[in-house]
Amino acid sequence: MIHPNFPCPKCHVSLEPVGELDFEGQTYPVYQCDACVVPRDLFGTVRQMPYTFYVKNGVARHPVDDPPDAD
Repeated sequence: MIHPNFPCPKCHVSLEPVGELDFEGQTYPVYQCDACVVPRDLFGTVRQMPYTFYVKNGVARHPVDDPPDAD
């Protein structure tokens, strides 16, 4: 599936999708902004990671903080 570019919610730079999130038969585009770095807990250690999000119904969501089934 081809997904359009989407602006980063933090810095508003237009991003191309880097992949897809498949969940219960639905596919959502995934975007990553390397300019926006955020702290994430990775196996008990906080690391600085590129801001990564998926888009559902035109809204940017974080896959851990706001999973697809959270509606």
